Amino acid sequence: MIHTNKVLVYVVAFALSSSPITHAGIIVDQPPSQYYGFASDTAFYNEFGLLRWQKVADDFTLETDTPVRQLTWWAFYGGVAGSSLDPPTGDETILVRFYAARPADGLPGVLMRELTVVNVQRVATGRRVGVMGSPEEYRFDIPLSKPFVAVGGSRYWIEIFQMGLDDSLFRWQASLSVTNGCAFINMNVGDWTPVPPNLAMQLSDIPEPDARSLVVFLSAVVLLQQRFGRRTQ
Repeated sequence: MIHTNKVLVYVVAFALSSSPITHAGIIVDQPPSQYYGFASDTAFYNEFGLLRWQKVADDFTLETDTPVRQLTWWAFYGGVAGSSLDPPTGDETILVRFYAARPADGLPGVLMRELTVVNVQRVATGRRVGVMGSPEEYRFDIPLSKPFVAVGGSRYWIEIFQMGLDDSLFRWQASLSVTNGCAFINMNVGDWTPVPPNLAMQLSDIPEPDARSLVVFLSAVVLLQQRFGRRTQ
């Protein structure tokens, strides 16, 4: 007699191998450039020792209605006189905001979604950025527990910034891709202002198993457990 656990393993393997997977992956790809980055931080000291704030955002438009399930971006710290090149030693709070574009000028308008994340997954890439001090480049990843569904043909903006750590200067990295640039706002500029470089980010639709296949698979497991459970009693 074949052991119950072995049979269940065979069924699991078959169900997973035959289960269709939705075709998904990177839907916006703006790779990092390693040459520059914009301060996107609510509290940092500039090269003159003055406390400042600035935030930046980048836009995207998709051809069809698409759920965004993961956000990835590249950034570094410091790179100006007097600022640390190291990440914060304590907790780091990052805010991510999705905006609809304003009808009048296409810049960030109505806030669609806001995420506050403490200690985002941050991984050093091993590359350096070509600014003062050659700071280390980091990759950040946030899975969205509730997908942001972008309507095809509509323009959206993503804003990412560090909250309230005046001993750390967070800078969102510029991208190699060249489209229509990004936008910034700070204490000297009262409204969003467009500038040429894009920012380094990826938007992804993470693959998920087909729901119908999972139901079939779980049903098969339950039936086998019932059948072999009766035989071994």
